[in-house]
Amino acid sequence: MEITYRKHEDFCVPNLLMHGSEPAAYGRFGRMRLKYLKEHRRAVYVGASYI
Repeated sequence: MEITYRKHEDFCVPNLLMHGSEPAAYGRFGRMRLKYLKEHRRAVYVGASYI
């Protein structure tokens, strides 16, 4: 695999692309965390949905 880079200011940043996107798969504790955020930390839950 060959990685190419681009110059951004004084840094070399790798050109990484994701081919196709997979739906998020949350395990038991991930679902529990989302439920907690939805019920008790609504602002964090709404902000996390944009990621």
